[in-house]
Parts: sequence; structure tokens; C-alpha cells
Amino acid sequence: MTDSKPATPPSAAGGANPAGGCVTPCPASAPKKYATAEEAAVAAMQEANPKSVKEGREYGGWVHKNSDGTYSYDPPLRGTKDGMTNMPSKGSDDVIWYHTHGANDPGYDNENFSGDTGDKGYSKANNAPGYLATPSGAIKKYDPATGAVTTLPSRAPP
Repeated sequence: MTDSKPATPPSAAGGANPAGGCVTPCPASAPKKYATAEEAAVAAMQEANPKSVKEGREYGGWVHKNSDGTYSYDPPLRGTKDGMTNMPSKGSDDVIWYHTHGANDPGYDNENFSGDTGDKGYSKANNAPGYLATPSGAIKKYDPATGAVTTLPSRAPP
């Protein structure tokens, strides 16, 4: 007799399951899940900022909402010293974007979001809040609906 029970789907709470997917705990390769999009963005920037500052290049990506209501981040993509021209288009489950500003550079205001033709314009065009980790380790949020910039208590040490 064959078992008609479906295979257990993957879960961030689990490791290998003989039927496929994960049971407790999932392998390191599975995306981590966070209660809020902001927590996911902060974790992404804490991962990316040391490399970003060391290389003097921006890193960034999107945070998306999972089907279970949690949030995960796409692995940080490596940009250039001038920006994230390779940032993927916003997907249907993407809710916020994050990025770093590399090392201090006298030609740029690396401690702040760039204006309407840069970071703030990208947030407005995608109707999505943006998060920034600066060379000094500050984490900032830009809300395109209000134009407000907030510095978070969390840090992303360089």
C-alpha cells in the first residue's frame, strides 16, 4: 500500500526530512526568516556592510514577504562604488529594499540617502521604503510616502 500523505514542505524551522523539505533546524543554505521586513533588512546590511566598506562598493537587494507571513532577504548583490545599477526589479513579494554605501569617499555623501535621481528616487519609483547602512555603521530608513528619514537604533558595523 502506498502512502498518500504529501511530502512535508520546507520550513525555516527544520532540517532534512526523509520526505523532502526541512524539519528542525533547516540547513544553513535555507533563507533565514524574520518577523518583520525591517529585521530582515537590518540583518542583510549587517552581513553586507563590512565587505562593502572594505571594498568601497555598494551592496544591496530586496526583502520579500514569505507565504507564511515572515520575511527574508535576497543575498546582497555587489554594486559599484557609484551605485547599484544591477539591482533586480521589484518582485511581486518584495516589500522593501536595502543597500550599503561602501567606504567614506570625499566625492559622495556616504552617510545619507542620495536624492531624487538616486536612492530616494528609487524608493519613490518602486513605492517601497529603502534602508541604508553607512560607512560609519548607522542604519537609516527612507519612507517615500512621507519623505522622512529615520536613523534606527540598530547598527551595521563596518
